[in-house]
Amino acid sequence: MPTPARAALAALTLTWLAALPGSPPAHAGRSGAPPADASRSGAPPADAGRPGAGQVRAIAREAGHAGASWSVTGLEPVGQPVAAGPSVVGQVRHDGRIFLQGRAPEDGALRWEAEAVAGTAGLAGGWLTFLEPQPDFGAGYASLVVADPLTGTQAQRSPTMIFGEDAPRGCFQGAAVCVSAARAAGEPFQGYRLDLGSGAFIPFADGIPGEGMHRIGRLASEDPAGAAEPGDAAGSADAAGPVRGAGEIVLVEDGVVRWRRPDPGAVRWTAFPGVRVGDTATGSVGLAATDGAPLWSLPGAIQDCGIPLPIAALRCRAGRLEGFDPLTGLSRWSVPIQGPIGVAGDDTVVIQGVSVALSTGARSAATATSWCLPDGLARTCGKPGNDERPGNDERPGNDERPGNDERPGNDERPGNDERPGNDERPGNDERPGNGERPGEGERSGESPPAESEPPPAAWAAVGAVSGGYAVVATPDGFRGRQLTGP
Repeated sequence: MPTPARAALAALTLTWLAALPGSPPAHAGRSGAPPADASRSGAPPADAGRPGAGQVRAIAREAGHAGASWSVTGLEPVGQPVAAGPSVVGQVRHDGRIFLQGRAPEDGALRWEAEAVAGTAGLAGGWLTFLEPQPDFGAGYASLVVADPLTGTQAQRSPTMIFGEDAPRGCFQGAAVCVSAARAAGEPFQGYRLDLGSGAFIPFADGIPGEGMHRIGRLASEDPAGAAEPGDAAGSADAAGPVRGAGEIVLVEDGVVRWRRPDPGAVRWTAFPGVRVGDTATGSVGLAATDGAPLWSLPGAIQDCGIPLPIAALRCRAGRLEGFDPLTGLSRWSVPIQGPIGVAGDDTVVIQGVSVALSTGARSAATATSWCLPDGLARTCGKPGNDERPGNDERPGNDERPGNDERPGNDERPGNDERPGNDERPGNDERPGNGERPGEGERSGESPPAESEPPPAAWAAVGAVSGGYAVVATPDGFRGRQLTGP
């Protein structure tokens, strides 16, 4: 999984849209963890209504040496953290609310925390960006925030608005953050950019909904009578005028409509060099990035693979993991999914004791444990040499015959490697009471057995890498491991 980018930014001046609800006062130094009082510092709050630091426990070698590690427990992470300059930023849930936490990668110490809308954190120009909920204005209202990832100090804020489903994204060659937002409930969404240099919050041209791929109007199935307006031919690129019409998909880049096409009904789009790939309810489609011309259409609904895919040209469908060519949609290689998929490195996954190279599909015997992420959180899985003998259903060419190793019950018998309690027992390294009793923060010099730990490449592939450490989120907190050292 590619490591997120790092960088830096400037201060806030919001000079217009003051009439919109929630225009921020002209104060600097807003902290990532806003307490009830007026002074905002970067220090983490200590009140019981926030998740707090968690219980810290050293679990491995002396710091400064490769393999040194730490853990923080007593938390409920949501997804994997991201590297943001000198910090690692993770999401945690507490009392039904989501908080971002900035931590030191070398020891897990909590540097700051801030309430956020789930799934909106990202990086732009080296700064952390996220949506901060503003419930006092009503349900769904939030502000776009730009903050220092080291201290959590807020550098810029947008007016309070209702934001679209897409997370804020860097745009205009990294000079701004772009969002889709509406001034009030029931109003149409409009694209905006928050300029990182000046702090100005500037709308796109009228009718342009935001960056990336957007649906305009309704699908033909939702409105059979719907049709594009005269003069709005599919595929035309009208950068100067507003976007209109029914049942269309448009590509917006840096606030400009590059092209529009009839909407194929995709619920998710992925950008590849030269092509945009969309997943529909019944298959997938490829559109040319330059003009939106249809390149291919493929049946077979795309399923969640249950792993963060480091190489985007991968998909799971019909019970198989496939590498494919985004320009043609054709499969390059395919293997059956007969159990949980473990991540062993940037280019390697493990299925039933067999390592699969994601770039080529080449297979070999797995030699170490890996990380499984059934709910986005890392659990150690796999036990080489147990019941995962390569060669059983992995003979070259055998797994390509439909129905051969995909027969129900062949290698999918309950109890093979997926018995609850085998190597995915809650509590393997995460049992409450195993030196991690809430409230103790106990430090232990004992290391877990070497064979129970995934290799460094697996840590780096799944987690956030910063300062020579990889940090992963587990079901009850965060764990860090030093990747390099004397």
